Amino acid sequence: MREWFTPKVIKEFFIIAFVVVVIRSFIFEPYRIPTGSMIPNLMVGDFLFVSKYAYGYNRFSLPFDIPLINGTYFYQQPKYGDIIVFKKEPGGAAFVKRLVGLPGDEIRVIDGKLYLNGEGIQRNYIGSCEKNNIKNIDDSLFCEVFLEKFASKSYKTIASSMDTSVFPNTTITYKVPEGHIFFMGDNRDHSADSRFIHDMGFIPASNIIGRVEIVFFNFKDAMHLDFTRTLTRIK
Repeated sequence: MREWFTPKVIKEFFIIAFVVVVIRSFIFEPYRIPTGSMIPNLMVGDFLFVSKYAYGYNRFSLPFDIPLINGTYFYQQPKYGDIIVFKKEPGGAAFVKRLVGLPGDEIRVIDGKLYLNGEGIQRNYIGSCEKNNIKNIDDSLFCEVFLEKFASKSYKTIASSMDTSVFPNTTITYKVPEGHIFFMGDNRDHSADSRFIHDMGFIPASNIIGRVEIVFFNFKDAMHLDFTRTLTRIK
Protein backbone atom coordinates (compact mmCIF):
# COMPACT_ATOMS: atom_id res chain seq x y z
CA MET A 1 0.00 0.00 0.00
CA ARG A 2 1.36 3.37 -1.02
CA GLU A 3 2.31 5.74 1.77
CA TRP A 4 0.95 9.24 1.14
CA PHE A 5 2.67 11.15 3.92
CA THR A 6 6.24 10.58 2.88
CA PRO A 7 8.82 13.38 3.21
CA LYS A 8 8.75 13.82 -0.59
CA VAL A 9 4.96 14.21 -0.73
CA ILE A 10 4.96 16.61 2.21
CA LYS A 11 7.70 18.69 0.57
CA GLU A 12 5.80 18.84 -2.73
CA PHE A 13 2.61 19.85 -0.92
CA PHE A 14 4.33 22.78 0.79
CA ILE A 15 5.97 23.87 -2.45
CA ILE A 16 2.60 23.91 -4.24
CA ALA A 17 0.97 25.72 -1.30
CA PHE A 18 3.76 28.29 -1.29
CA VAL A 19 3.40 28.93 -5.03
CA VAL A 20 -0.38 29.35 -4.69
CA VAL A 21 0.03 31.82 -1.83
CA VAL A 22 2.61 33.84 -3.79
CA ILE A 23 0.41 34.00 -6.90
CA ARG A 24 -2.71 34.99 -4.91
CA SER A 25 -0.83 37.53 -2.82
CA PHE A 26 1.33 39.24 -5.42
CA ILE A 27 0.06 38.50 -8.95
CA PHE A 28 -3.59 37.51 -9.46
CA GLU A 29 -6.49 36.56 -7.23
CA PRO A 30 -9.87 35.17 -8.34
CA TYR A 31 -13.03 36.94 -7.22
CA ARG A 32 -16.70 36.09 -7.78
CA ILE A 33 -19.36 38.78 -8.24
CA PRO A 34 -22.12 38.13 -5.65
CA THR A 35 -24.52 41.01 -6.46
CA GLY A 36 -25.83 43.05 -9.37
CA SER A 37 -24.33 46.39 -8.30
CA MET A 38 -21.99 46.51 -11.32
CA ILE A 39 -24.50 45.51 -14.03
CA PRO A 40 -24.19 45.95 -17.03
CA ASN A 41 -20.38 45.63 -16.99
CA LEU A 42 -20.09 42.83 -14.44
CA MET A 43 -22.81 40.22 -14.00
CA VAL A 44 -23.86 38.21 -10.96
CA GLY A 45 -21.74 35.04 -10.94
CA ASP A 46 -18.81 36.44 -12.95
CA PHE A 47 -15.45 34.99 -11.92
CA LEU A 48 -12.77 37.64 -12.29
CA PHE A 49 -9.01 37.87 -12.24
CA VAL A 50 -7.87 40.74 -10.03
CA SER A 51 -4.34 42.06 -10.46
CA LYS A 52 -2.67 42.40 -7.07
CA TYR A 53 0.31 44.36 -8.39
CA ALA A 54 -1.67 47.24 -9.96
CA TYR A 55 -1.62 49.57 -6.94
CA GLY A 56 0.96 48.03 -4.63
CA TYR A 57 0.79 45.62 -1.70
CA ASN A 58 -0.80 45.88 1.74
CA ARG A 59 -2.23 43.57 4.41
CA PHE A 60 -5.27 42.93 2.18
CA SER A 61 -2.95 41.40 -0.40
CA LEU A 62 -2.31 38.49 1.95
CA PRO A 63 -4.59 35.53 2.71
CA PHE A 64 -6.97 36.22 5.62
CA ASP A 65 -5.73 39.86 5.74
CA ILE A 66 -2.77 38.84 7.89
CA PRO A 67 -1.23 42.09 9.27
CA LEU A 68 2.32 41.36 8.15
CA ILE A 69 2.49 44.45 5.90
CA ASN A 70 2.27 47.87 7.53
CA GLY A 71 1.01 50.45 5.05
CA THR A 72 1.31 49.96 1.28
CA TYR A 73 4.49 49.09 -0.57
CA PHE A 74 5.09 50.10 -4.22
CA TYR A 75 1.90 52.18 -4.09
CA GLN A 76 0.57 53.50 -7.37
CA GLN A 77 -2.46 55.78 -7.32
CA PRO A 78 -5.54 54.29 -8.99
CA LYS A 79 -7.09 56.06 -11.96
CA TYR A 80 -10.56 57.46 -12.49
CA GLY A 81 -12.92 54.83 -13.81
CA ASP A 82 -10.91 51.82 -12.62
CA ILE A 83 -12.98 48.89 -11.34
CA ILE A 84 -11.46 47.86 -8.04
CA VAL A 85 -11.90 45.14 -5.42
CA PHE A 86 -11.48 46.35 -1.82
CA LYS A 87 -12.53 45.73 1.76
CA LYS A 88 -14.09 48.05 4.31
CA GLU A 89 -12.28 46.38 7.18
CA PRO A 90 -9.97 43.44 7.95
CA GLY A 91 -11.76 40.11 7.84
CA GLY A 92 -14.79 41.68 6.17
CA ALA A 93 -16.39 41.00 2.81
CA ALA A 94 -14.75 42.14 -0.42
CA PHE A 95 -16.56 44.64 -2.64
CA VAL A 96 -16.16 45.62 -6.27
CA LYS A 97 -17.00 49.15 -7.47
CA ARG A 98 -15.82 51.82 -9.89
CA LEU A 99 -13.50 54.57 -8.67
CA VAL A 100 -15.02 58.03 -9.20
CA GLY A 101 -13.16 60.15 -6.64
CA LEU A 102 -9.59 60.54 -5.43
CA PRO A 103 -8.23 62.36 -2.34
CA GLY A 104 -9.20 66.04 -2.34
CA ASP A 105 -11.98 65.64 -4.93
CA GLU A 106 -15.49 66.96 -4.48
CA ILE A 107 -18.13 64.50 -5.68
CA ARG A 108 -21.82 65.12 -6.18
CA VAL A 109 -24.68 63.44 -8.07
CA ILE A 110 -27.49 65.63 -9.45
CA ASP A 111 -30.45 64.01 -11.22
CA GLY A 112 -28.35 60.89 -11.79
CA LYS A 113 -25.42 62.74 -13.34
CA LEU A 114 -22.01 62.55 -11.70
CA TYR A 115 -20.09 65.76 -10.99
CA LEU A 116 -16.37 65.87 -10.24
CA ASN A 117 -15.07 69.11 -8.73
CA GLY A 118 -18.05 70.99 -10.12
CA GLU A 119 -17.73 69.64 -13.66
CA GLY A 120 -20.33 67.24 -14.99
CA ILE A 121 -19.11 63.89 -16.31
CA GLN A 122 -20.37 63.27 -19.85
CA ARG A 123 -23.43 61.03 -19.72
CA ASN A 124 -25.53 60.20 -22.77
CA TYR A 125 -28.82 58.31 -22.85
CA ILE A 126 -28.68 55.36 -25.26
CA GLY A 127 -32.03 53.65 -24.69
CA SER A 128 -33.87 51.19 -22.49
CA CYS A 129 -32.26 48.11 -20.96
CA GLU A 130 -34.54 45.93 -23.08
CA LYS A 131 -33.42 47.53 -26.34
CA ASN A 132 -29.78 47.18 -25.28
CA ASN A 133 -30.26 43.53 -24.28
CA ILE A 134 -29.34 44.26 -20.67
CA LYS A 135 -31.00 42.37 -17.83
CA ASN A 136 -31.23 44.16 -14.51
CA ILE A 137 -31.64 42.43 -11.14
CA ASP A 138 -35.40 42.32 -11.73
CA ASP A 139 -36.66 42.37 -15.32
CA SER A 140 -39.83 44.12 -14.19
CA LEU A 141 -37.91 47.22 -13.11
CA PHE A 142 -37.94 50.42 -15.13
CA CYS A 143 -34.42 50.52 -16.57
CA GLU A 144 -32.45 52.96 -18.76
CA VAL A 145 -28.92 52.75 -20.14
CA PHE A 146 -26.40 55.58 -20.29
CA LEU A 147 -22.93 55.87 -21.79
CA GLU A 148 -20.59 57.59 -19.36
CA LYS A 149 -17.23 59.02 -20.45
CA PHE A 150 -14.89 59.54 -17.54
CA ALA A 151 -11.25 60.50 -18.03
CA SER A 152 -9.88 57.97 -20.55
CA LYS A 153 -12.66 55.44 -19.99
CA SER A 154 -16.04 54.96 -21.62
CA TYR A 155 -18.57 52.54 -20.11
CA LYS A 156 -22.29 51.92 -19.67
CA THR A 157 -24.28 52.55 -16.52
CA ILE A 158 -27.93 51.79 -15.80
CA ALA A 159 -30.59 53.58 -13.78
CA SER A 160 -33.99 52.34 -12.67
CA SER A 161 -35.40 55.25 -10.67
CA MET A 162 -38.17 57.34 -12.19
CA ASP A 163 -37.54 60.14 -9.67
CA THR A 164 -33.95 61.37 -9.92
CA SER A 165 -34.46 64.36 -7.63
CA VAL A 166 -33.99 62.30 -4.46
CA PHE A 167 -31.16 60.32 -2.90
CA PRO A 168 -29.16 58.46 -4.16
CA ASN A 169 -29.64 60.12 -7.59
CA THR A 170 -29.26 63.57 -6.08
CA THR A 171 -26.80 63.85 -3.20
CA ILE A 172 -24.89 66.24 -1.02
CA THR A 173 -21.37 67.24 -2.04
CA TYR A 174 -18.78 64.77 -0.71
CA LYS A 175 -15.22 65.91 -0.03
CA VAL A 176 -12.88 62.94 -0.31
CA PRO A 177 -10.39 62.91 2.61
CA GLU A 178 -6.67 62.41 2.16
CA GLY A 179 -5.73 58.77 1.75
CA HIS A 180 -9.26 57.74 0.77
CA ILE A 181 -11.23 56.77 -2.36
CA PHE A 182 -14.85 57.35 -3.44
CA PHE A 183 -16.56 54.42 -5.20
CA MET A 184 -19.84 53.96 -7.05
CA GLY A 185 -21.52 50.99 -8.70
CA ASP A 186 -22.51 51.07 -12.37
CA ASN A 187 -26.03 49.92 -11.45
CA ARG A 188 -26.67 53.28 -9.87
CA ASP A 189 -29.98 52.53 -8.15
CA HIS A 190 -28.89 49.14 -6.84
CA SER A 191 -25.46 49.81 -5.39
CA ALA A 192 -24.63 50.41 -1.72
CA ASP A 193 -21.50 52.49 -2.29
CA SER A 194 -19.69 55.61 -1.06
CA ARG A 195 -22.81 57.73 -1.48
CA PHE A 196 -24.12 55.94 1.61
CA ILE A 197 -21.77 57.74 3.95
CA HIS A 198 -22.84 55.92 7.15
CA ASP A 199 -22.73 52.49 5.51
CA MET A 200 -19.77 52.37 3.13
CA GLY A 201 -18.57 55.95 2.82
CA PHE A 202 -14.96 56.79 1.95
CA ILE A 203 -12.63 53.80 1.62
CA PRO A 204 -8.97 54.00 2.71
CA ALA A 205 -6.63 53.55 -0.26
CA SER A 206 -4.76 51.04 1.91
CA ASN A 207 -7.81 48.75 1.81
CA ILE A 208 -7.55 48.13 -1.93
CA ILE A 209 -7.04 44.50 -2.98
CA GLY A 210 -6.51 45.01 -6.71
CA ARG A 211 -7.84 46.05 -10.11
CA VAL A 212 -10.34 43.94 -12.04
CA GLU A 213 -8.74 42.82 -15.31
CA ILE A 214 -10.56 39.92 -16.96
CA VAL A 215 -13.74 37.87 -16.69
CA PHE A 216 -12.80 34.20 -16.61
CA PHE A 217 -16.32 32.71 -16.81
CA ASN A 218 -19.77 33.10 -15.29
CA PHE A 219 -21.14 30.64 -12.74
CA LYS A 220 -24.43 31.97 -11.38
CA ASP A 221 -25.50 28.58 -10.06
CA ALA A 222 -25.15 24.87 -10.82
CA MET A 223 -27.48 25.18 -13.83
CA HIS A 224 -25.85 28.27 -15.34
CA LEU A 225 -22.23 27.88 -16.41
CA ASP A 226 -21.40 30.42 -19.12
CA PHE A 227 -18.12 30.75 -21.03
CA THR A 228 -19.35 33.28 -23.62
CA ARG A 229 -17.55 36.15 -21.83
CA THR A 230 -14.37 34.19 -21.11
CA LEU A 231 -11.23 36.37 -21.20
CA THR A 232 -13.31 39.53 -21.67
CA ARG A 233 -11.21 42.51 -20.59
CA ILE A 234 -12.93 44.91 -18.25
CA LYS A 235 -13.10 48.63 -19.03
